[in-house]
Amino acid sequence: MIGKRLHISELFDIPGTLKSNEDKLKDEFFLLRGSLMAGNNNPDLLRKFNILLLKMKNNKLISLQQYKEVLNIKLNKL
Repeated sequence: MIGKRLHISELFDIPGTLKSNEDKLKDEFFLLRGSLMAGNNNPDLLRKFNILLLKMKNNKLISLQQYKEVLNIKLNKL
C-alpha cells in the first residue's frame, strides 16, 4: 500500500500480505506435520492435523492417493 502511494512498487517486487485460504491451509499443514514428525503427539495437535488433512482433501489441495498415504503413515506409527 505504501509502495503504491509513493509510486515505487514498480521498482521493487513487494509481495502482497494477503494469503489465500489454500496457502493458509498448506502452511498450517506443513507446520503441524513438522510438529508431529518431531515427536509431538499431543491429542489436540493430532485432532487439528486430522481435520486439516480432511479439509485439504475436500478442497482438492491433495489427491485421494496422497490422503491415503498420509493416513497409512500415521497408522504405521501407532
